[in-house]
Amino acid sequence: MNVQAIIFGGIGTLVETSELQRQAFNQAFAEAGIPWHWDLALYRRLLSTPGGQNRIRHYAASKRNGSAPSDELVESLHARKTELFREALGEGSLEVRGGVRRLINQARNSDVRVAIASTTSAENIHALLDSSRLDSRLFDVVLHREDVERPKPDAEIYSRCLDLLGVTAGHAVALEDSDSGVEAAIAAGLPCIALPGENTASQDFSRASAVVGDGSEAPAGDNPTRYEPRNSGLSLAACEGLVAAIR
Repeated sequence: MNVQAIIFGGIGTLVETSELQRQAFNQAFAEAGIPWHWDLALYRRLLSTPGGQNRIRHYAASKRNGSAPSDELVESLHARKTELFREALGEGSLEVRGGVRRLINQARNSDVRVAIASTTSAENIHALLDSSRLDSRLFDVVLHREDVERPKPDAEIYSRCLDLLGVTAGHAVALEDSDSGVEAAIAAGLPCIALPGENTASQDFSRASAVVGDGSEAPAGDNPTRYEPRNSGLSLAACEGLVAAIR
């Protein structure tokens, strides 16, 4: 078998969490008395900026005559948003995205290593695994934002993940739900399967090796056929085909 590792590049590739995160941001702003509200359309645009704190700074900079928020305020807002997000995760069980659990099981049964390489917090990752009933022991390596200095689209987190797995880029496949994540995977030399989420479906995934989705994730008005020409099932066989194609 050519594929030796499957790397999930973000918690959104495992479970759809984007709306919970958006609501947590808005509640954190309201609690702090800041008159910001990220509606769905705005939030989808902001998702092109990776990292919650970077997203807050980017939005503040876009406001006319807006002054740059202090690092303390940004960190405080993001910390509260993270607390609210974890509380939401703890209120109920979340469904694992279609095909993901099967892919993980196929990989484990074939001695293919499985990893998470996400630039969200360690707390968010563990809360999501608990809520979705994904056993952390299924993953050989779990990396989070404290493990790297540079966020995606920099390739740092993928390079470190490959080193820890003991696998070269030519024997691994990344899964990503954002365009910046796809760019990070490509920069590390990995073939990448894009899994568009409900709030990232309008992003440009043209550089992904394959796109898994039937268009049902796309916002209203999007052409649901935009994913079909390169549609691929989420399976170990599909990953094996991608790795074999570049060797």
